[in-house]
Amino acid sequence: MPINIILAGFMGVGKSTVGKILADRLDWVFFDTDTLISDSAGMSISEIFSTYGEQYFRSLENRIIDDIITNSNMVIATGGGLILDQSNFDLIKSKDSVIIVLDAPFDVIWSRLRFCDDRPIIVNNSKLQIKGLYEIRRPIYYERADYIVSICSKTPYEIAKEIECLLDLHQ
Repeated sequence: MPINIILAGFMGVGKSTVGKILADRLDWVFFDTDTLISDSAGMSISEIFSTYGEQYFRSLENRIIDDIITNSNMVIATGGGLILDQSNFDLIKSKDSVIIVLDAPFDVIWSRLRFCDDRPIIVNNSKLQIKGLYEIRRPIYYERADYIVSICSKTPYEIAKEIECLLDLHQ
């Protein structure tokens, strides 16, 4: 049985929503790395990006995952770029954590993000920019995933239950 479950994937796939449900079902601790970063910095992720830049945000992300990954029986919802960083990925894998990538085709992602204005990595909510980022990240998610779970036509509860069954963590 894994020590921790890491939920990864592109923005808008529901990592935080599914993570909360899954942690509740398992009676495990839930962490959202973006929330932890925002809380520790005392500002929103968008403010961190605009004030200090993406590189600074990534350093906070690395520090947060390093701080929490030593615990066990956690469900951790990560920001969309966290497992793309090699040092974060190596750290997660060194702690016997399982990486579940939540996945969806681009049209599903776009339908969820097109009116969203709080994603600092996206400039002017450009469909072309989001698609470009999606096409760069998705193969890396697939390469780094222990399991891939499609979110299509499923509720967050169904996705959480699927992960539970996939990992044989029935309650």
